Amino acid sequence: MGELTPRQRQVLWLLVAGMGNKEIAQQLGIAEQTVKHHASGIYHRMGVEGRVEAVVKAIKTGMVRVG
Repeated sequence: MGELTPRQRQVLWLLVAGMGNKEIAQQLGIAEQTVKHHASGIYHRMGVEGRVEAVVKAIKTGMVRVG
């Protein structure tokens, strides 16, 4: 698993918070397509297939803390 960039970590945290791509784009002031690009990079670096797997792995491995 590769290291995430600071922006990818921001996007991952917002994914864990349950935000959709449009909401993340608005929150970060970037295009929705850019969010999708970051998400793809996150999935690749984490070795997962999609959003749900990334969120679960991020919580289980302590990449992000909830609560």
